[in-house]
Amino acid sequence: MPSLVPFSDINTKIFCTNQASGGSGGKAKTFIKMDTGAVMTKIQAWKEDWRIRGVEMTMSDGTQQLFGSRTGSGSLFTLNSGETLRRLNIQASGQKSSGGYVRLGAIWMETSQGRSWGIFSRYLTEDGRYWYDMPNSGIVCGMFGKYGDDVDCLGFAVMNPIERARLVNVTYPNLDLKVVADTPTIVASNEYSNGTSVNQSYTLTGEKTVTTERSWSVTTGFEMSYSVSVSASIPQVADIEASTSWTLSSETTHSRSETISEEQGWEWPIVCPPYMRIRASGTMYQDSIDNAYEAKVHIDLKNGQDYEYAVKGIYEGMNVRHGLLKVEELGPP
Repeated sequence: MPSLVPFSDINTKIFCTNQASGGSGGKAKTFIKMDTGAVMTKIQAWKEDWRIRGVEMTMSDGTQQLFGSRTGSGSLFTLNSGETLRRLNIQASGQKSSGGYVRLGAIWMETSQGRSWGIFSRYLTEDGRYWYDMPNSGIVCGMFGKYGDDVDCLGFAVMNPIERARLVNVTYPNLDLKVVADTPTIVASNEYSNGTSVNQSYTLTGEKTVTTERSWSVTTGFEMSYSVSVSASIPQVADIEASTSWTLSSETTHSRSETISEEQGWEWPIVCPPYMRIRASGTMYQDSIDNAYEAKVHIDLKNGQDYEYAVKGIYEGMNVRHGLLKVEELGPP
């Protein structure tokens, strides 16, 4: 049987276990970054003889925590972007201290990219192994355990299976201060001639392949491991001649980064006066913007639980809208 120490402050509705593997001595510590959405990016450990002396975890927000001491021979493992755990064994030591306590004896992991890493002390036994049950997640949000000069026990805060993750409650501070670009692109131009005594009506048409782009930067680290959709309004400029400021569309669902290219058509009604020749030009605008945003990342787990945390980032977008119709009189036909 593995030697396990329960941690009551680890929520098993969010994480797959609250058990730390090893002995019950030492000072208790929890290092979990749920408030920022940070995930493990690097782990380093040191061993000496029959126990692990130190474990240091680095998170995607740049914070790090050391359990124990940097004593003995060390080993470092860095996760790639999007790489998560598939198998994890945290093992108690095979021997005990003079006071009769076991310590942390080994860590071994295998990742979603087929890589593995481990650090093993001496005299390990099979009954000290503690294999994590972590289906369809493998996202490590921190660690917990007890330590002094050595690591007495250790557990990883591995998130339970995720149903979906969304960026919600998105706002754009200072959007009203952004300047709207006013350089149009001509998409259609034609001359019309009317040799009669009454107005003549025409339709000016144009087509162009246009590209709209939207992206919301999220740099907490969680989005590197799991796809995050966005439920948000889009900054845009309305299709009106007098519009000189950004407004917001109705809320819709998007990918966190998306680029859409499509053929778009325009039509403008043209009236040519009697005995007159005119030139009509129709334009479009491509309004680009980069602006700070604030939001919440809302995570729904498959067991019905959820939680969220605040994020800030940069929204970058390019929208397409109708421009103006310009009519120039050229004189008699």
